[in-house]
Amino acid sequence: MYIPSKFQVTDLEEVHRFIERYGFGIILSDSLEGTHLPFILEKNEGEFGTLYCHFARANPHWQILAEKMTLVVFHGPHAYISPTWYQGKPNVPTWNYTAVHVYGRLSVLAEADVVGVMEKTVKKYEPEVWSDQAVMPEEYREKLQKAIVACKITLTKVEAQYKLGQHRKTEDQQGVTDALSRLSDIDSIALYGFMQQQQIGLGK
Repeated sequence: MYIPSKFQVTDLEEVHRFIERYGFGIILSDSLEGTHLPFILEKNEGEFGTLYCHFARANPHWQILAEKMTLVVFHGPHAYISPTWYQGKPNVPTWNYTAVHVYGRLSVLAEADVVGVMEKTVKKYEPEVWSDQAVMPEEYREKLQKAIVACKITLTKVEAQYKLGQHRKTEDQQGVTDALSRLSDIDSIALYGFMQQQQIGLGK
C-alpha cells in the first residue's frame, strides 16, 4: 500500500485496536481472488499478532490460500471531501479514509480446532448466543463444524494509514470538520466520529 509518511500509522497497538474494531476484512490470494470474512485477532501471538478466520468448506479459496502468503485488507471510516470546504483555492475533491493491510502465511487448522475459532468469533459479537442451546444446540454446532474450515494467519508485516486531512492548513481542516459535522450520511458521520476519537485533522 502506498503510504505518504504524514499518514502512516506505526504504533502496533493502534493497528491492533483498528483491526479489533473493524474486523470484517478481505483476504486476497495471488490468483486475484478475494473472500470477505470476519477475523479474530490474537495480538499476543507472534511478533505482529495472529489472525483467525473460517471459510465455508465449499469455498475453494481456502485451498488456494493454504500454506501461502496472503494479504488481508481492513477498511475503517471513509468519506468524500469536497474542495468547497477548504479556505484556500484552488483545490480538488478527495477521499479521506482509514485502512490497514496485513500480510502473513495462512495455515489450515485441524477439524478439532474449528469449534474454538467459531466460539471466538461468536463471542466477540454476541457472547450470549454461544451458550444459548435454543439458538445453537450442540448437534447444530457439530453440523457446522463439518461445513467450515478454520485457518490462522501468522502476521509478518503490517501497514496502516489514516488519511484524515492532517496535512492541510488549520483553517482547511476546520472547514472539513465543520462540513462533516453537519452531514447526515453514515460515511460522513463515521469519519467525523473517528477523527474526533483520534484527534486528527480537526484543525486544533
